[in-house]
Amino acid sequence: MKSLLRFVPLCSACVLGISISAPVLAGNTDWQHPMIQEYGKVQAMPNAVLQPDPGRQYKVIVNVTKLMTSPDQVNPGLDRVARLVNLFALAKVPPEKLEIAAVLHGGATSASLDDSHYRKKYQTDNPNIKLIKALKRAGVNVYVCGQALAHNEFESRWVSGEVAVALSAMIVLADYQLKGYALVE
Repeated sequence: MKSLLRFVPLCSACVLGISISAPVLAGNTDWQHPMIQEYGKVQAMPNAVLQPDPGRQYKVIVNVTKLMTSPDQVNPGLDRVARLVNLFALAKVPPEKLEIAAVLHGGATSASLDDSHYRKKYQTDNPNIKLIKALKRAGVNVYVCGQALAHNEFESRWVSGEVAVALSAMIVLADYQLKGYALVE
């Protein structure tokens, strides 16, 4: 009986959590892509707390490490960078108020490869190149970890021209944070 009583508050919290979040999600199907088309879909939520301030300068470094779910799919970490850009655009933060960089390493390293070398590895063109080009047009600096390239036995010359090869992701992350950039994992 005692263990059942411990379970009741947990179930109540679950039901309460679902009932609280349901109205927020109900009917919200208006996905937008205000800056990066086709990627990083966002929804306007004018009543949400902590909205971006269009008058503030934002400096963000994004750590991209996730492996793609499938070689023909965009890396979820890169899509997340697009979502960040789109969230700022949705909030009317001017591009000149944004300084965003992303560093690929770990499971995300292969997303940096040019089509030729990506195709040799996965038998398909790199689906990330189009997104990386869109991120670059939006002012995002995209790096790949040179150490991760070496660990994966990829040569630096195999990296897409849209991506800068850094000595290491650790150095990029430390350098940007020392320059006042907020880290998004």
